[in-house]
Amino acid sequence: MATLEIPEMADDLRRADAAVVRAKAEVTRAQDEQRRAESVHNIARLSFQRLSTVADKKPGLVAQQEIDEAQSRDLVTEAQVAAAKSALAAAEEQVNVNSADTQKVKTLMDYTRVTAPFAGLSPSDTRTPVP
Repeated sequence: MATLEIPEMADDLRRADAAVVRAKAEVTRAQDEQRRAESVHNIARLSFQRLSTVADKKPGLVAQQEIDEAQSRDLVTEAQVAAAKSALAAAEEQVNVNSADTQKVKTLMDYTRVTAPFAGLSPSDTRTPVP
């Protein structure tokens, strides 16, 4: 049996492992961004709904411009939530890609071990015992 030393492959494996760690950190960041966007959207939606309710119950009390701006903020924040969800999905997929790269390097490193296709005896096993 023999093991080939290929320093470049070890470097590739470390780089692939680091890429997985970095991608997982990006997933965490994207999850935080999605939560932030959802929070902002909830406030914008609530604000728009409250202004609309007041405008329906007491016409003329709230300027139409305020209602339109609140609705616009609601729609913008809804789009931001969608973008954050897409960014999270992309980050999660990058983890999968980087994990596959790591597995590929590990598979290639397995080829650095050369083994005999049969069971053999080591030179020390062939000696005759001394009485």
